[in-house]
Amino acid sequence: MKEYAIRETVQANERAKEFVYHLANIIDYSNQPFAAGCADGTIVACNQAFCDLLGYTKEELLKLSWVDLTPDDWFQKNMEKLAQLTEAGFPLCYEKEYLHKNGTRVPVEIFVQRAREQEDCRFFYAFIKDISQHKQYQRALQGERRRIFSFFDSLPFVVHLMDKNYSIVYANDYVRHNFGDAGGQKCYQVFENRSEPCEFCVTYSVFTTRRPYRWEWYCQKNGRIYDLYAYPFTDYDGTPLVLELGFDITEKKRFEQEMARLDRLNLIGEMAATLGHEVRNPLTTVRGLLQLLQGKPETGSFKDYFNLMIDELDRANSIITEFFSLARNKVNRQSEKDLNEIILALLPLLQAEAVKDNKAIRLQLSELPNLLVDEKEIRQLILNLVKNGLEAMPPNSTLTISTFFKDAQVVMAVQDQGKGIAAGILEKLGTPFFTTKDNGTGLGLAICYSIAERHRAKITVETSDAGTTFFVAFKKSCPGHTTSKTLE
Repeated sequence: MKEYAIRETVQANERAKEFVYHLANIIDYSNQPFAAGCADGTIVACNQAFCDLLGYTKEELLKLSWVDLTPDDWFQKNMEKLAQLTEAGFPLCYEKEYLHKNGTRVPVEIFVQRAREQEDCRFFYAFIKDISQHKQYQRALQGERRRIFSFFDSLPFVVHLMDKNYSIVYANDYVRHNFGDAGGQKCYQVFENRSEPCEFCVTYSVFTTRRPYRWEWYCQKNGRIYDLYAYPFTDYDGTPLVLELGFDITEKKRFEQEMARLDRLNLIGEMAATLGHEVRNPLTTVRGLLQLLQGKPETGSFKDYFNLMIDELDRANSIITEFFSLARNKVNRQSEKDLNEIILALLPLLQAEAVKDNKAIRLQLSELPNLLVDEKEIRQLILNLVKNGLEAMPPNSTLTISTFFKDAQVVMAVQDQGKGIAAGILEKLGTPFFTTKDNGTGLGLAICYSIAERHRAKITVETSDAGTTFFVAFKKSCPGHTTSKTLE
């Protein structure tokens, strides 16, 4: 019985060998490389195309084994594929490399199948495709990809590629510097600090529409505003990606807001110059007549009404006086002054205002060069900023006025200990007639910005839960200096 089984196995192998031999003869004139062999590695048949691929004659190849044609670093992988074919039985298709007769490597794509004459048959045949040119193109594309990425790294704005899994497959130096190492991470983790994708991801929609998109994005991570562009992109291996470019337009937005604010100030200033006198003259007349009537005996019973009307006229007149401060064509009488001396001269008035509400004022004055300023306007600027700061603080708080010289600028800072300014209100600071006070006119800060503009100064604001600081930066204009002082 055992001898019969052995004889059957030998006969099956012989039939399989004869099958692959005839198959090789049939396709010997095909341009498709073909070879067949045993599981022990011997080559039993091949066609001329396979010989031409590796540079051997057919006689030379039939004396070799698959091991002789396989590079050392491919041997283990090749054995794993053959074992997989033996166990599973279904055809395999994979890429590998053969050794040419001249020692070079030949990249191929191989389709290998077991000859199924009998279940225990151990012969295999393979159709081979030369992919040398494909690999050459692939290497060229990879080189071009590296050059493109090198160019992207030199760009001073956001550049990154995202796949359909929201993973960042490439990020340039700008992204790595501003957002950290993003390679392989999810885009919503890197840019939004989220644990899941954004609900309406504009970038991801490019995968479905294959159309570019543009939008503005506020990054909560760094507080910057970006102008974003997303484009469909195909990688060198055909993988669909999205290329996203992001330009930081934060300063542009701030400039646009500043220009809009200045336009509003200019409009109000023109109105002030044109209408101020026309409104004040009739008010003066009405106030004089009310005082005249108030003094008559027959109107004595209406004294309270007269007082109320006169008070309201005086309030209207004070608003008009502030309104005049916004005029663009206002005469500006500038002279060389020491900013510290102006502050010290105002200190008694400022302290009296603070003491009324159980608050304090502290000075931190550093040595400064003199400035060309209109002293009356600078006094008004200081009074308005200090008054706003005092009103924003609770009792037993301290308001600090400091001066220092930095980056060729004289800077005055007014720091309060209030609750800070909300973001929505911060954007509207300096807008004429915008106020959060019950009895405010909305002109105090507008006047401050107007005065700063006439002195070529710039006002910036820093705010938090611990308080708000207004910085007024003047360009240096005179060489003189004062002595530094610190007062409580």
